[in-house]
Amino acid sequence: MDRKVNIGVVGALNLDFVTRSVEGDDAMEGIRSFNRDEERSVSDKDWWSFFYRYLPNRQHSLSPGGSAANTGAAICAIHPQFNVHVVGTIGEDVEGQYLMDREHWYGAKVTPRVSKARSGKAFSYVERGAGRKIAVSPGCNDQFTVDYFDDLPSDLDWLHVSSFASEVANIELAKFLKLARNKYKNAKISIDPGRFLTERSSQKIAIDALRQCDFLFTKQEELLSLAQTPDFGPESNARIAAVDHLFRLCGNDLSVVVERMLSGYSVYVKNSKPVHVEYSSLQSMGSADDIDDTGAGDVFNAGYIYGELRGFSVENRKGIIRSVIRKKLAQPGRMGFFEFARATPIVFASHSHKDKHELRRFIDQFEDTDVSFWEDVEDIRIGEEMIHAIEQGVRQSDFLAVFCSLDSAESGWVAKEMELADQHNVRIIPIVLESSSLRMLPRIRELRYINVPEIGFSKAKEQFLKEVWRR
Repeated sequence: MDRKVNIGVVGALNLDFVTRSVEGDDAMEGIRSFNRDEERSVSDKDWWSFFYRYLPNRQHSLSPGGSAANTGAAICAIHPQFNVHVVGTIGEDVEGQYLMDREHWYGAKVTPRVSKARSGKAFSYVERGAGRKIAVSPGCNDQFTVDYFDDLPSDLDWLHVSSFASEVANIELAKFLKLARNKYKNAKISIDPGRFLTERSSQKIAIDALRQCDFLFTKQEELLSLAQTPDFGPESNARIAAVDHLFRLCGNDLSVVVERMLSGYSVYVKNSKPVHVEYSSLQSMGSADDIDDTGAGDVFNAGYIYGELRGFSVENRKGIIRSVIRKKLAQPGRMGFFEFARATPIVFASHSHKDKHELRRFIDQFEDTDVSFWEDVEDIRIGEEMIHAIEQGVRQSDFLAVFCSLDSAESGWVAKEMELADQHNVRIIPIVLESSSLRMLPRIRELRYINVPEIGFSKAKEQFLKEVWRR
């Protein structure tokens, strides 16, 4: 894609207040009735009651929010070169003015409808051992209508939406998606139905929406509620039963992406074997009871969408997703977004298939780092034209790592990939696996290279990391 990628994001625009409980906290009457990790719609009066009861004398963060809005801002923070268009509704109030502050959106274009109703607000109370309790005052977000099309570009590569707290707004969202499917025929459409659209009373609305979508981003509890299937037996069996039921209900080629915070994610595609991806480094951050993961699901969505647009396989999106989630969990609210632009260097691994064992031996060392490798054939979709996919992969990468051996010296593909790197000004980092190959690679001899036979794999990793982070 030589032109810029256009991404549309539609959903609630909220002002988020996040606070933690304090030791000996006894001011819990109103919010203790919430279930663990529950997101509940409340009146504006009740919201302010929570605000004044739980905020004083506690550390808190204040930031723009709303599931879709967070996802759009995170995509823009990860890759500022994407054109991200966020649409929603704000009020003519102080909260609305704060939501329009451009620095909150990391370059995304925000086009709000302005309403005389109050702006939407969310209050997240995080208590160790009891999860999050989120009170949402929807305000003018309930005024969503299908004419939001007027605020989106005529051509989109991706459209991402999330549910609203109001049933009327969600009915409009389902209509909006049906129109979007006809208008943006070549775009991918994703939805994060959240708590509100996965309630049993909303199943028909949700299925109407899902029939227009290519991707469903959800959590296990939301998935089971959405599919109305029981939660029994092993966790993976419950997911499979729910996904199969959704496939029957929706009738379209839907990819169901189940986020499992701190442990990984699972991807289900009709007539394909499920893919389960495990993280290796997030578990060390502690249990979910100890971590404020408010908004981390939105960041997960952004990382997955970004990986899909960059052409990464389901498995190889792990490095990007894990990196951005880790940065989000390290900081409350939006503060972790500041690190996203440098979240993960993308490295195209140019090699001969005969060197696959040595390639994996090198790449596996980076499992716990923020470096992501594009491994050509493994990252090319079935039915996609090889040369086009490889050119796109090289062009969109930060570096081309050439794994130099006698076999790669004779590979026409490796030569083509180096040529593409030169054309698109992608820096080449040679990784020499066999010193004798250098006499066959005059282009490599002109460059500074990492000599694995001389220094070993461990030091080669350290040297490589220094190079990619010098950018």
